[in-house]
Amino acid sequence: PVGETKDVACAWAVPRGTADGHFEVRFEVWNPHLLYKGPEPRLFSDSGWIGGFFVVGEALRGRDKVFISYSWDGADHEGWVRELAEELGKYDIECILDKDQAFGGDEISHFIEQGLKRSTAVLLICSENYTKKANSRKSGGVGFETVLYSHEYMACTPRQRARFIPVVRNNGLRGKIPRYLGSVKYIDMSAGEWRSAPMLKLVQAIKRQSRTRKT
Repeated sequence: PVGETKDVACAWAVPRGTADGHFEVRFEVWNPHLLYKGPEPRLFSDSGWIGGFFVVGEALRGRDKVFISYSWDGADHEGWVRELAEELGKYDIECILDKDQAFGGDEISHFIEQGLKRSTAVLLICSENYTKKANSRKSGGVGFETVLYSHEYMACTPRQRARFIPVVRNNGLRGKIPRYLGSVKYIDMSAGEWRSAPMLKLVQAIKRQSRTRKT
């Protein structure tokens, strides 16, 4: 009936052996003209192509840990970081967040050092504020973390440095990532559809580090 809404669930059967991949989804609503004796089919609504779902093959399975470094830019940004951690959890990736796992009385430098040691990869959430603080290296917060990260980064081989993965959002700077990272390729999650193709790229980068550490 007109004005009534109804929830609809769709299911997909994924063939065995399907490789890792991202699939877009599009929804169209048409009138059933033969049933209602209308003159022709008519399109009522079209969602356009939107981020849909992923097929996660064997290569992307297995529990990994990532340490997430970010600046406290406000409730909206912190909420987004938590959403990112929740999305990564769907790929069997455990996220270490300071607000969840660092408590009063904990020594922050020790917490970060242990996070680096336990993690498959380190995600640097490069908002504009984060990059500015990292470049200035002021005492406290991101500036302090950058001193530790940059020391660890420079001590690594080029292959090992790939575990430091910059993720860009809310960043209008020309140089979007901290200077000590040089010309490292970053993953852009600025758009609203960051859960689609950008997320798959991030998961692949993390899983690649997992395989690298085992060889």
